[in-house]
Amino acid sequence: MRKRPLHLVVLGLTGDLSRRLLMPALVRLHMEGRLPPLRLLGFGAEAWGEEEVRERLGAFIAQRPELDPRAWAEVRGWIHYRQAAISPQGLAPLRGLEGPALFYLALPPALFPKAATALGRLGLARERTGWRRIAVEKPFGRDLLSAQRLNRVLHRHFREEQVLRMDHFLGKRAAENLLALRRHNPSLEALWGRVGVAYVEITYAETLGLKGT
Repeated sequence: MRKRPLHLVVLGLTGDLSRRLLMPALVRLHMEGRLPPLRLLGFGAEAWGEEEVRERLGAFIAQRPELDPRAWAEVRGWIHYRQAAISPQGLAPLRGLEGPALFYLALPPALFPKAATALGRLGLARERTGWRRIAVEKPFGRDLLSAQRLNRVLHRHFREEQVLRMDHFLGKRAAENLLALRRHNPSLEALWGRVGVAYVEITYAETLGLKGT
């Protein structure tokens, strides 16, 4: 039996997050042979044709000399795009989607609840024909209360094990070095745990905003 391809559904494909981080990451994974058979379904606000979306994403990939153009040539062929609002009506073409699917919210944080609700109302969290996951980018709320509210919205439609909370800054070298420092120092290992630490705050100042998302 032929294996069904993974559907990667990107809400906000034409935004800055997709251009700068998501698409280069996909190309790198493909270069390393770590991507399964993939079909990328992108939705965005811009009234661009499919080929124009591919060209615009390719312009950013071309600025990354470490990325193999041959890998990008294959990835770009997987991309399908549709202009749509983040609503059950706008995302209606996804109704009846079969096979495993990852829904990636490359959106401004204010749209996370709306996107999760739209996907849920379309029945896309149901795992009748394959597993389903929803990936939510940072920031996950502005504070504890707003994060709890967002959790409640997600849990109306997705089980906890279906929710992926993404924060690429936790993969920065400085954060990883702190974890290594803790692991290799028994005295810190004892102190830097949930009993001795009330909370951890990591500040990473950026001049780049949410333009294009």
